[in-house]
Amino acid sequence: MPPIKKNNSYNDMPPYQKKSPAMFLVFGAIYSIFIAGLGSRLWMVLSAYSELFELVVLAFFFLVLLVFAGMAAYFISVTLFGIISSDPSPPIGYNWIDSSAPAVALLYTVCNDFQESAALTAVQQHYPNFHVFLLDDSWAESSKNAVDAFHKSNSQNTTLIRRKYRHGFKAGNLNDCLNGAASKFPYFVVLDADERLPPEFLERTVPYLESSDLAFVQANHAPSPFQTSSFAFDLGPTLLPFWDVHCRPRNSYGLVMYVGHGALIRKSDWDVVGGFSDVALEDFAFTGDLALKGKRGLFLASLLCYEDFPDSYLKFKRQYERFIAGALEISSRLSWRILTRSSLTMVERLDFCLWIVPLFVPLLSLSYTLITVFGVCGIIGDWHRPTLVLGGSEFLLLPGRIVEDSRFAPLWDWQFIFLSLILSLSPAAACIVLGIKKKLNAVKILTYSYVAYMSVMVVSLRGFVRYFVTGKTLGGFTSGGGKLEVQNEGAAKLGDVSVGSMNSKWKPPSVAEFVLGTAILIGGLVCFNLSLASVGFCLLIGLCIERFGWDSRKVKISVIVCFLCVPFQILISLVFNRHIPGLPPMIFSLHL
Repeated sequence: MPPIKKNNSYNDMPPYQKKSPAMFLVFGAIYSIFIAGLGSRLWMVLSAYSELFELVVLAFFFLVLLVFAGMAAYFISVTLFGIISSDPSPPIGYNWIDSSAPAVALLYTVCNDFQESAALTAVQQHYPNFHVFLLDDSWAESSKNAVDAFHKSNSQNTTLIRRKYRHGFKAGNLNDCLNGAASKFPYFVVLDADERLPPEFLERTVPYLESSDLAFVQANHAPSPFQTSSFAFDLGPTLLPFWDVHCRPRNSYGLVMYVGHGALIRKSDWDVVGGFSDVALEDFAFTGDLALKGKRGLFLASLLCYEDFPDSYLKFKRQYERFIAGALEISSRLSWRILTRSSLTMVERLDFCLWIVPLFVPLLSLSYTLITVFGVCGIIGDWHRPTLVLGGSEFLLLPGRIVEDSRFAPLWDWQFIFLSLILSLSPAAACIVLGIKKKLNAVKILTYSYVAYMSVMVVSLRGFVRYFVTGKTLGGFTSGGGKLEVQNEGAAKLGDVSVGSMNSKWKPPSVAEFVLGTAILIGGLVCFNLSLASVGFCLLIGLCIERFGWDSRKVKISVIVCFLCVPFQILISLVFNRHIPGLPPMIFSLHL
């Protein structure tokens, strides 16, 4: 196989390695429109405060609202460029692979979650020179026996490695192999236990690294069709907006992220950054470490792998808390260094800092809900019994704590209502686009995901506080199934800890969820605000899911009713806004 000329200078790079500022210019333009539409009205309301505590409440409320506007502009711009982005062309001048093809190590990580059907996709690659390393950190005998049997039946293509001591979680497992058994391989692939590769994975990815200075090639993913859990079946499609929309524009308009699995990586670049960092989100950290060295990756949307979604609600919540704390850990460690690093374009620097924005939608929604229900309506509002005026007749409604103050008049016009609607729907923009393309059932996904993702507000807050108070994050997971490893990894031997004791390491904040959920539900109803009341309802439904299971008919009905509160509140605000004097402005009713 003749050598390929690599692209060493930025000007000689192919289009998928150059970065256009277009997406961030659109982001700035959309945010400017939001600021123009919101700013003057917000200032009019804020400047008319009568008490100091009102100023504090309104200032915090408007700050959260402006952050929402920025997030909305981000979601909309990424979705727009995700629609127009296409896959990069295959490398030009690459003579196809023969027996002299570079060797590739496939690192299959296991921790009590071995899946034979997934491991088979690693050993069945249409590529002449690869080897599979089974990195087994399992302590359960059943899992270890399954790995042993698989290795025995595929002994020519696999090597089984078990560490005596577990240290560094998944990152430590990978580093141990790459510093030892797989140290001589020029390329390697990271596989979680649930990862299912297409047989052409190596055929498709190796040419990109052979013909360029790219550090890695990240494949696209979709939820596995082989999971039997109804929770994973119903919520798994929520992965698609991230993979199929948010990842697409990064080749040309941002920073491609290594997402922890299903990626071919150049070993020499792994050496340059000193391996995977021993942190909760080693993939996010690895992307940042590479970026600091001016190393870039590539996303292949057309190369589809499959991964599992957490198969239970508790695993989903636990994983989300880990993501929040882990993302904060990496951002605080790397963001400033990346923002000041001249080896990256400004587009790439900004994009690294904005990658974690979607994770904070539940946490920001909680802040918005609390300040609206207990601050704006609770402190500034007054007790009234509004009337419904229809056809010249008046109908008295139940008394509630509502805002009738004329200072809020700037928030009642249709322009402000329209902007509110856009801000509210923006987190679902990618899902709506995929629904239009008929790649998923958008209505079903929005219904289920509303409750699932809003119910993690408290664990998000706990993860946020945990990191800033203690500097600690949850331990690592080895796969999408979410197996939690030992916390004292430096001392624990494999097999010293039982499965039951491991599961007891993490507990949901049930009492806080019940108290906060009940308070928000009652407060939202008192404020004549079904949408905000549904946020509290989400927390209570989450507790019911933990107790009765996702398959419970009562749970499913509650999930549907909870979601319907949102469009019903929109309908009330749009249709009856002029017919119910004292109805809170629409901005108090939305924001998913």
